[in-house]
Amino acid sequence: PDTEACEKGEEQSAEAKLAVIRKEAFDRFYLVKEKIERMRNAAAEEAEVKDAEKKRHEVEAATKKESERAAEGKERATAHKEEEQSAEEKLWAKACADQEAEEA
Repeated sequence: PDTEACEKGEEQSAEAKLAVIRKEAFDRFYLVKEKIERMRNAAAEEAEVKDAEKKRHEVEAATKKESERAAEGKERATAHKEEEQSAEEKLWAKACADQEAEEA
């Protein structure tokens, strides 16, 4: 009878140790699983940040290009206007000279 009780005690003790080992393994498993999840989330956030930076650079480049085009268009318009004014001034000068020649 003592042997049986001793064996049952050892069996219960072994089961208790096994339960502790299982719980520790289970806890470690979830700690590792959580760490992997955090790493995945960090990687996803990093990818989102890189994508946002890439898009920002694309928008900046497009804005700069549009700004340069607008400046070039403004320069061309100003040059064209100056040419028109110069041509008009020449016509007026010629008309005045013709008028003076007729009067003389």
